[in-house]
Amino acid sequence: MGPERRIPPLSWLLAFEAAARHKSFGSAATALGTSQPAVSQRIAHLEASLQVTLFKRLARGVQLTPEGIVLLQGLHEGLGLIENAVEEARRHGRGGTLSVTTDFGFAAFWLVPRLPSLREAAPELDVRVVTSQTELDVQREPIDVAIV
Repeated sequence: MGPERRIPPLSWLLAFEAAARHKSFGSAATALGTSQPAVSQRIAHLEASLQVTLFKRLARGVQLTPEGIVLLQGLHEGLGLIENAVEEARRHGRGGTLSVTTDFGFAAFWLVPRLPSLREAAPELDVRVVTSQTELDVQREPIDVAIV
């Protein structure tokens, strides 16, 4: 499976992300459905683990330090990838999308007239037909089937 990942617990990272987004530990706690002391404790553990200060504590709320900004940017990118993977898994669980590429003539005169039958046989499948008169790079394009 490969080497074990060396990242802090996800609950610490999510508390940090919520506090950064809301600029407040209390608002982050409300968003996460937990208490303000729990958010504060998770962030304190995260800062101790990383050996950096991620927030400047202000009278009203918090402000990210430069190290906090760097971590937040990486988290946003990583969480975006996780969101995409979750959505992709959902699509596959529902039957997913079948992407077919072919030329216009084959699509118009043979493939498209048969799509209603496919819809009856597999209603959970979403079929996407891409027509092109030039060759597509099936390694780079999100294509499942190419009919040439």
